[in-house]
Amino acid sequence: MHKFFRGAMTTALVFSLTMWAISADAAQPMKIGVINLQHIMANSKFAKSIQSQLQAKGEELQKNVQKERDKYDALKSEIDKKKTVWSQEVLQEKIRDLQKTEEYGKIVSRDATYELQTLEKKLMGPVLNELGTLINDYGKREGFTMIMDNTGQGARSGILYVDATLDISEKILKELDVVLAKKKK
Repeated sequence: MHKFFRGAMTTALVFSLTMWAISADAAQPMKIGVINLQHIMANSKFAKSIQSQLQAKGEELQKNVQKERDKYDALKSEIDKKKTVWSQEVLQEKIRDLQKTEEYGKIVSRDATYELQTLEKKLMGPVLNELGTLINDYGKREGFTMIMDNTGQGARSGILYVDATLDISEKILKELDVVLAKKKK
């Protein structure tokens, strides 16, 4: 429902802006472009490099999380196998150990998620900022009235149809890689 509402609001906003622009200056035609941000980020050389770094870090963190899961599973298995031969005190101690292991595993998992999200923001933030600046500059330079994101395609993006000739994703992608290559030097 939330996605539908957002899509409907986007469509209404685009329609309102279009009507306003047409009535404000009928002599100057509107120039609209669309981009697919997901496509740009998936195909940018620099974004791919960052994704590789994030994937490697994610795999490293996943190993730590899995190690804690394995400890939990081993202790649970031991309890299941030996609970009938242990005294009540030993069983209660092992159950407390299992609970502590479970809680620690949750902490390790939560910390890993936080660490990966923080790294993603740190690495991708500058790329996304550069992309935003690039789109703004490109739009002004090329005389666009508006540039919209069509990543979701269809109702998810709020744009139900767009002529393929309005898609400037590849142009933006090429410029982004050029700009980021210059900044990397």
